[in-house]
Amino acid sequence: MFHAKGSVIVLQYSRIAAAVCLYLLCLVDLAGANGLPVSLESSPSAMLVPDANSKIEVVAEELTFDFRPPAAPSDASPLVTAKYRLKNPSPQAAPLKVAFLYLKPAADIKATWNGQDVPMQPPGPDMPQGWQPPQGLESINRIDTRWLNPSTGETYANKTVYANGLHTALFPLTVAGGSEGELVVTYHQEATACDACNDSRKRMYHFTYLLSPAGYWSSFQNLSIRVIAPPNLAIATQPQLDVRETGEGGRILSGYFSSLPDSEFFVSVHNRSIAGTPFPVGSTVTLLLLATGTWMLLRRAKMSSRQ
Repeated sequence: MFHAKGSVIVLQYSRIAAAVCLYLLCLVDLAGANGLPVSLESSPSAMLVPDANSKIEVVAEELTFDFRPPAAPSDASPLVTAKYRLKNPSPQAAPLKVAFLYLKPAADIKATWNGQDVPMQPPGPDMPQGWQPPQGLESINRIDTRWLNPSTGETYANKTVYANGLHTALFPLTVAGGSEGELVVTYHQEATACDACNDSRKRMYHFTYLLSPAGYWSSFQNLSIRVIAPPNLAIATQPQLDVRETGEGGRILSGYFSSLPDSEFFVSVHNRSIAGTPFPVGSTVTLLLLATGTWMLLRRAKMSSRQ
């Protein structure tokens, strides 16, 4: 027999179940609100800059962005390798203090000169002690960046980043008279910006590498740029590079410039392997909790009504 007391119990648990459902649905709604595109911006990095009045020339540079794991721990942190072929036109040895410019701290910068490790003066937010920057370098505090669509290559946003101080890492070395040598710098570059950061299906990372500071060298020529992408990564660059497919399904984008390009170097990427995810993980978990909690409450209410 169905008792009035059982009816009250069922009604009470039904109200509780409805309240829980409403609460969880609010969570889903909040997750949807938080699913609106979230953009994060940061500061770019730049190539090496000599001290003031240096006569050292850059006869060639090879710049590589490697997005393949394990070299890149994530899509937002490719391994960057910059190889500089430096020439001292003077017959006398020339001491050189080279500053690597980056507009935020970086922890894993390493350098070698002709295969030997170069000691790095601890980086800091000010100009390195004992290093005289080229005239005008202090003004690098406003950077114009571009956000590219990784699938089409088109620019869909232009952003301006204001640097909170110019950080530098200093590498002292000596270039023998009338000779050439190779300076290699490696580090992981963090994304200059992240768009739709909270949605794995749409998330894009944007990178800005400053080429213009290379104009402070006595002479600069023969710039080669390579971007190595795994198969799962949609990628676009400006200036646009030639694309070559690799046997593993990845791509190598490359370009050659006899002199400095007119713009900085911009890269945008999107991981296509997670583009088909139907729900963000948080929303899926919330829906499961909603279903499980509702079933348990209604089951308990039904059992109570039979007592």
